[in-house]
Amino acid sequence: MINVSAARLVALMAADEENNPFITQLGRTGTYSTDRGTEVLSASYLGTKSTWDMWTATPNGSNIAAAVVDLGTPRALDFAAIAAHNISDLGGTVELQYSSDGSSWTDCGAGTATPDDNEAVAWRFESVTAQYWRIRITNITDDVSVGVWFTGSETIIPQRIYQGYTPPIVPTNVEMRSTVSEGGNLISSVAVNRGSSISAEFTHIDDGFVRGTQFTNFMRRYNGGVPVFFGWRPDKYGDLFYVQRGSASAIVPTNSGPAALMSFTLAGRAYHE
Repeated sequence: MINVSAARLVALMAADEENNPFITQLGRTGTYSTDRGTEVLSASYLGTKSTWDMWTATPNGSNIAAAVVDLGTPRALDFAAIAAHNISDLGGTVELQYSSDGSSWTDCGAGTATPDDNEAVAWRFESVTAQYWRIRITNITDDVSVGVWFTGSETIIPQRIYQGYTPPIVPTNVEMRSTVSEGGNLISSVAVNRGSSISAEFTHIDDGFVRGTQFTNFMRRYNGGVPVFFGWRPDKYGDLFYVQRGSASAIVPTNSGPAALMSFTLAGRAYHE
């Protein structure tokens, strides 16, 4: 689920980029804490980039739980996302807010989200400079958990995807475990979900983009194992996945011909509930 502020959507449409794929850039590190509710598992887990360790909190008497990240100094952001959560299971609503003092909060402009599944949720908005950011989950009565919270910026890839990409609508890496009798009778089968794999090929991209600081910084981090959020056709489908490269999926751009163009493939393992 990708939520876009009205102002950001206008800007994207003016640039004809509302359906261009995007990748996240450097996430802002800071100090995480539980702001509403009772902390069960540490809010620091939100910044580890792992989907295994999760911030968990019991909602307060108003059925609210919230976590805050203090970035240390005001930073300009235009994107935030969460992954590996149970908000849909709880029937909850989540919103992203910012503050200059950690006590007075303003909505980021991309609105609240009531997810209908537990896949990644993102907010795209016009750049905002603030030191404190908060995810606020409402309308919940049981413990809420969130594994990953990214606050940072994004890079839009200057080429849309029309074909040749297989979106992982449901988990694609599924292992089957079957039990068979000595006589060959099928006793039972169990499907074990192992997430999904993605592979998006981008061809004939201007070499100025590929060699630019934003993309080369992204390549260094991604090839070094830092996960990213990836949206392939964000305005039309809203598909968003938290992706980490596999052992053989480093991004290695190649020259596409004499016209100063380059091609590359973004591939990796995607978290999928």
